[in-house]
Amino acid sequence: MLVVGCDEPDVVAIRILMADHSRGTIVTHCLQAPSEQGPVELATSGVVWQNRINLVCASGEFENIARLKVQDISFTGGQAPDNSGYIQVHLPRGVAARWPKIVVDATSDQLEQAADTFAPSRNLNLGSTLTILVQLPGHLVAQGTKPELRGVKTSVDDLEGEPDKTKAVDRVVMLTVPLATAQKGEGSLVWHVMWQK
Repeated sequence: MLVVGCDEPDVVAIRILMADHSRGTIVTHCLQAPSEQGPVELATSGVVWQNRINLVCASGEFENIARLKVQDISFTGGQAPDNSGYIQVHLPRGVAARWPKIVVDATSDQLEQAADTFAPSRNLNLGSTLTILVQLPGHLVAQGTKPELRGVKTSVDDLEGEPDKTKAVDRVVMLTVPLATAQKGEGSLVWHVMWQK
């Protein structure tokens, strides 16, 4: 399972584990400012609670990535004639983009105050980016974004230490998008990923 710890600079993520060219599992981690105290707060005495933020996680399986949508983030993908696989992720940009409001459902003031709940000793910019991670069922051939935007990054992480040696060729590709960048401009940011078994 693809996991990011709570002390990472940002925990807002969509993780996709591809089983083949179209099927897979999705895990989402979103931030939400709670309106009420949680059970631990209610059951604790001798403390004045100051900050709170909820990390809301969900997971599920999909049969066809081309039918997968997260708010207005859409996915396409499948198998090319040469048996290679591909995924495209379309992230709408500008003031009309709806996805930034669901992955981080909190004001900037709430996020700034809540950053201490994740890592009190670090100055985090909590909730400032969305990271989309895809674990591929083969070798990465290429990845890139159009258009190229300031602060948008792609990267690759080999699955070193994978206990199942049959999965040693798998790779995790990552796209990191600053929410501030996504809320400017128009059109869509498109992330292209290709792999080969």
